[in-house]
Amino acid sequence: MNENNVSLCIEEKQNIIFRNGVIHVVGFCGSGKIEVYTIIGNQIINQKVQQFNSFRLPIKLKSSNIYIVRILNKNRYKSFKFSVP
Repeated sequence: MNENNVSLCIEEKQNIIFRNGVIHVVGFCGSGKIEVYTIIGNQIINQKVQQFNSFRLPIKLKSSNIYIVRILNKNRYKSFKFSVP
């Protein structure tokens, strides 16, 4: 196997962090999909991801609102809720 094709995945607690207009995805490996919704269920983003390792999603969101992030990875969905200050 070619060393350049090897991707390391460090097992971390799965989480998302929203900071400075960017959603940081932590603890996921491989490919999948990320979806972002308003708290009332309106979809804002639906994007395929080739590699979650170090994935960042720049996104403009309205302040003082709550959002839901759904991540599909390894045939499982995981959801996170966060607020924008």
